[in-house]
Amino acid sequence: MTKALFYIQLGAREQIGFGHPFGPLPAWQVYDLDNHADATTLKYASRLLGEAEEVVLVFNQLGPYESLGGVTGFLESVMRSKKANPTAYSLGQVTLPVLVNKRFSVQEKDIKSIKALLDKPLEPPQDAPPAS
Repeated sequence: MTKALFYIQLGAREQIGFGHPFGPLPAWQVYDLDNHADATTLKYASRLLGEAEEVVLVFNQLGPYESLGGVTGFLESVMRSKKANPTAYSLGQVTLPVLVNKRFSVQEKDIKSIKALLDKPLEPPQDAPPAS
């Protein structure tokens, strides 16, 4: 099962950094995006989205920005995806366009609590028979 975490930074080009703040997440494929992403970066993000059975989006707004750029198309793909049921978090205050706000329920969390949620082992459903 592929699990994908997309770390999406929003801000001016000079504010965008490389990498993500979560440290190792062995069970997850972490992919960095930003509102200045080029077509190749977005293509790989879309491919990972297509393979993922579980998707988490983490938004981090580093400062004011004019548009979501190419990330808009990627987010529309996430919203249309039938396989992935995305969970969206923000690190601090994030201003997203109205259309995205209406379709995503973005929870505000900090890095430590998101990492703790992602590090949890999968638990069997309550009605599952006990393992023998």
